[in-house]
Amino acid sequence: RCVHYRITISGDGTVRYEDLASPPVPPRTRKVPVDEVVALTNEFGRARFLEAPRRYVGVSSYVLQNGQLVLRGSGAIDLPTWDLSLRLGTLQNSVRLEHEIPNYLGRLRDLVDKLGGPEAWTER
Repeated sequence: RCVHYRITISGDGTVRYEDLASPPVPPRTRKVPVDEVVALTNEFGRARFLEAPRRYVGVSSYVLQNGQLVLRGSGAIDLPTWDLSLRLGTLQNSVRLEHEIPNYLGRLRDLVDKLGGPEAWTER
């Protein structure tokens, strides 16, 4: 069974986990302290997430080929992919994390997963 899910964390402390894989599993909802939501939001702010590029799919670099600079990139197939999003009022950003993910974005992903990912529900 493929792992495909959505986590939504609201400002009032509501955490919603939606399993989007087949066969579907009913969503789960619970409350966490609002202080945890504020702390997570501050981590997004410290990471300047609203200014982050839309995609991380590998590292690009130029090489000299026949006297011309050619842009080359690295990528990967069949690696886990995450879409990490933040919306604060009218401000929002979504970043696709595929390959060569910066540590600060991997940390944000892990913090969101800790609050509402699959493991958060098995521990309770």
